[in-house]
Amino acid sequence: MADLMWGRPLDGRDPTMVGPYTVLRALGQGGMGRVYLARGLGARLYAVKVIRPHLADEDGFRARFVREASAARAVSGAFTAPVVEVSPPDAELLWMAVAFVAAPPLDILIEQAGVLPPPGVWWVAAGIAEALLSVHGAELVHRDLKPANVLVTADGPRVIDFGIAKALDAVSTASTHVMGTSGFMAPEHIRGAAVPASDVFALGAVMVFAATGHAPFEGPSAGDVLAQTLYQPPNLNGLPSELADVVSRCLSKEPQARPTLSQMLEEFRHHRDRTVAPHAAASWLPTQALAVIEGFGSPTSMAPTAPLRPPATTRPIAADLQERTLEAQALAAAGDVAAARDAFADLVRD
Repeated sequence: MADLMWGRPLDGRDPTMVGPYTVLRALGQGGMGRVYLARGLGARLYAVKVIRPHLADEDGFRARFVREASAARAVSGAFTAPVVEVSPPDAELLWMAVAFVAAPPLDILIEQAGVLPPPGVWWVAAGIAEALLSVHGAELVHRDLKPANVLVTADGPRVIDFGIAKALDAVSTASTHVMGTSGFMAPEHIRGAAVPASDVFALGAVMVFAATGHAPFEGPSAGDVLAQTLYQPPNLNGLPSELADVVSRCLSKEPQARPTLSQMLEEFRHHRDRTVAPHAAASWLPTQALAVIEGFGSPTSMAPTAPLRPPATTRPIAADLQERTLEAQALAAAGDVAAARDAFADLVRD
């Protein structure tokens, strides 16, 4: 396992064990928590999400998190990274383990390979629609569908992070902050009432991003983006004309005006039958995108995503604190208030 290059090396702030899982690398972080690459009792790899302590301390959150994350285990793993295990409610750290998928998130794929042509957008969107049907079939609403939560594999996308959104939404609403990502949240979700059609809105926003490289609603602050979502038409600049109709319907302000997921898949079927393209990703995605996907599946051939650092105890303390301060400030500037608050709390403690 020493040659794994997914994520970044651990530092002094990262746990080495989470429940029965041995932590190997840090994959990322956000307002909900930090995600680690971990090994189970055998050789299998998992992505383990550790919930931020300030969320876990909210009244009633622990039981709600375990209930909602456990319900997510009913979602089919054919279209998602399935939830494998959830921490007990009284655990010191709250966590959920999902099957690790060695594939790039859609935002990284677009960043490294460029925007997708219309057939590629349709192929990704159809896979997401299948995943959402499975999520909704388990009586869940994703609530945070965005490019970073769509892993693109050679046999179709996998939707992640559907297991804890409802529990987090309940906590955040009590704190006058709705859980989700600005630019991809539906108007009714912003107002505090996410429904299955809200995920269709987010799917339309993801299609805009895949085809253009930008979200349909953008602005200098999260508040500006939310206001645009509520009252302004989406920015569809650069969107190919053959995608404009379906995307516009997905981004309707009223939930009942949006197509259902089944209708989206029916439209994809007609498109697929017209093009006579087989299922294989090579028939839908450009060469650059396929190369990025293949590279993520072969980490030993990749350069490290972050340079290996000496142990924290040997690093100059001032430089370490300065670097971490800049990271915390960047999180705050990006509107990730919860993550910034935790980062500054760690700084004060240290």
